[in-house]
This record gives sequence, structure tokens and C-alpha cells, in this order.
Amino acid sequence: MENYGGSKGLTTIPIDRVEISINLPPYIAHNEPGVHDGFGDFSFMTKFRISSGNSEHGDYALTAFLAVTFPTGSYTNGSPHSVITPTIAGGKGLGDFVYQGTFGCDLPGAGTAILGRRLILNNALQYRRWRKFWPEVEADSNFYDGGPNGGKKQVYLTPGISVGRFALYKNLQLTLGGGAEIAVTHFHSSAHQGVFTLRLPF
Repeated sequence: MENYGGSKGLTTIPIDRVEISINLPPYIAHNEPGVHDGFGDFSFMTKFRISSGNSEHGDYALTAFLAVTFPTGSYTNGSPHSVITPTIAGGKGLGDFVYQGTFGCDLPGAGTAILGRRLILNNALQYRRWRKFWPEVEADSNFYDGGPNGGKKQVYLTPGISVGRFALYKNLQLTLGGGAEIAVTHFHSSAHQGVFTLRLPF
């Protein structure tokens, strides 16, 4: 299966400490006969920076997220109901090392018996090398409550690297990244897959 777009879109900061992302539906292509390709769900996310400090004041950040997805996917490429995902994220710099982690959960607006709930943990460790290179390893863990996967857990390890930021034009910059997502639990939706990202911060 290929996911084009990864539910990324336009991000803006309308006021201090608040960020809003409007995410376009990804296009999902399947490699299985009889399974329809199509667009996934539309979503948006709001972030609120609770506290932070630069390298001279602790080098850390603590942020609250609230994401909402809407059932706009074609065929079965999206959820049949809206899903609310509250999340807490934190990060800490230690010299050239950076730790980032998130803790959140998926809460369906309806159809909980069908969709179930999901507890999501993500931990990543990055190391800065030669100012522009960021080797990293990420652990993505999912724990399911109710629904068809109730009681199961799914964990992926993703070694990868990011390169950037590179100045393109005025404030426009480029960051590239990639990695290999590898399942390390018996239950998993896919054994391994490549992950690639291209970002244009400005």
C-alpha cells in the first residue's frame, strides 16, 4: 500500500502559541487485487504551545494537540465516522541529541464497537551531524481497545535520516527525510514500508 500526501497540508500560526493545520485527504493506492484505490479522510489539527525554552533556557517544548478527521474517504480508504485525537507532545534537546515523544488516543465520534479506541505512543531520538544531517530512530506503538483489534498491540521501529534546512528563496526552505518502517510485533498491518517526507517551511 502507498499513501501519497500522508494527511499533510497547509499550516499557519494565526496568533502567538497557536498553530492550525488543514490537512488534505491522502491518496491511498493498494497492491491487492479487488481493493479500490482512493482518497482518505479530510482532517484538521490545532496545536497550543504550553511551554518552551530555547537552547539557553532549557531547550525543551511541551505542546497540546487536538486533531479531528471527517469521514470523507472514498470506498473503504477512510473511517466511517469522525475521530477526535487529543495528544500531548514533548521534546528535549541535549547538545546534539534531541528527544521527542507524543502520547495520544483516537476517540471515535460514533461506532466505537466497530472502530474501537487506540492509544498511541511515539518516541524518537535524533542526532545532529554536520549541522544539516539528522540520523534518527523512531518507535511507534499502538494499543487497541475494543473493535476488531481489541487487546492487540502494534509496534514499528523506523531508522531514518533527515537533511535540512536548505534555503531556497527568501524565507522558503527545504527539508528532506526518509526511513524504513519495520514491524517488531506479531500483529501488524504491514511488515515493512518506506517512509519519505518533503517539507517547505517558510
